[in-house]
Amino acid sequence: MRGDSKPFFGYSQPTLGYCGAAEFAAMSKPKRPKHVATALRKTVADNVLRRMEERYKDRGDKFKALAETAGVTLSTVQRVTQPERYQNGASIDTIDLLAKALRCEPDDLLRDPHLGD
Repeated sequence: MRGDSKPFFGYSQPTLGYCGAAEFAAMSKPKRPKHVATALRKTVADNVLRRMEERYKDRGDKFKALAETAGVTLSTVQRVTQPERYQNGASIDTIDLLAKALRCEPDDLLRDPHLGD
């Protein structure tokens, strides 16, 4: 190995003259979603919460009732309804299951109620 070569990974030997900073991908930057669709996630969350309140108004734990009806876990319902906390979106399959449980179409959950058709 020549004295002027630079290593690709790890620490270099002191005699090589190059001492790059060691950095691991997991430590360098916080993980963020590649495709940020925060507005759409917020719209889905608002629509699910609104329809959940209407559909399960007599139930004490609406989140649990929706999870049981939709056939998903409670954490899935919480993740969909709190996008600013969890920062990852629901799959199309999950949106479909939630829409069926809320007695609406999947596109109803994706549509902003404040905008016209």
